[in-house]
Amino acid sequence: MKKVLVLLVGACLLAAPAIAQFQQVVEVRVRAGHEVQFENFIKRVRDAADKAGAPQSWAAFQVTVGKAGPLYRIALPFEKWSERDQWGDPRGLLVEAHGAEEGMKLYTEGTSAVMRTTVRVWAMVGDTPAPSVASLAPHYDVWIRTVKRDQLAEYQGLLRRFESAYASMDENPNVTRWTLVYGEGNGNTFRRTQPIANFAQNDAFDARAVIGKQFGPDAPLLFDRLNSMVVESERFISTHRPDLSRPAGGASSNQ
Repeated sequence: MKKVLVLLVGACLLAAPAIAQFQQVVEVRVRAGHEVQFENFIKRVRDAADKAGAPQSWAAFQVTVGKAGPLYRIALPFEKWSERDQWGDPRGLLVEAHGAEEGMKLYTEGTSAVMRTTVRVWAMVGDTPAPSVASLAPHYDVWIRTVKRDQLAEYQGLLRRFESAYASMDENPNVTRWTLVYGEGNGNTFRRTQPIANFAQNDAFDARAVIGKQFGPDAPLLFDRLNSMVVESERFISTHRPDLSRPAGGASSNQ
């Protein structure tokens, strides 16, 4: 559990660049009815990090549409793997801030709210800047697809064609793309995130209409071909939780 929680709220250096090439996403499933307990734990670790002047920052999200809850996602960006050598230990922070007895009590109470965690590391595809923690949108539309390995090149080529269609829009959506480098499905799993200022934006943006305008009668065939290459897909909306985040230093992260 200690290792899991280090990954959960360990963070990148304050001096991390605005565009992170890697992003660790820790998905945390919390026991039903223990949301307040878990959230208080994250806040206590954040307060302990503030007190210690720790070089740690993170962005927290809660899945609000598309997956069973309670489910939280913690985004940890980093530019180089060496930065991870300086990530901190939440148990140690709590002990430093509250003393050994009280710190361990808070740590045990907080971790008991967690059912399980899934840790993945993603690498950015292309050069689309990821937003800083301080400028995160209220929500993110997240689409994760696992593709047949023997069709990766074709899938990526098709995505580039779709991206050119998006670029032709008057208001080009700020889509950020990632490929999974650590975790089940690494090398052939892709993540697409799109910021949502409000849910009304989902009424205004219709991907199929955009692709249809660009490719005409070929558009349905392109969608069918893309779907035939996908072996697993999930789509959900993550809501930013600034009250659980520690955006010191403007480290980049979107989820």
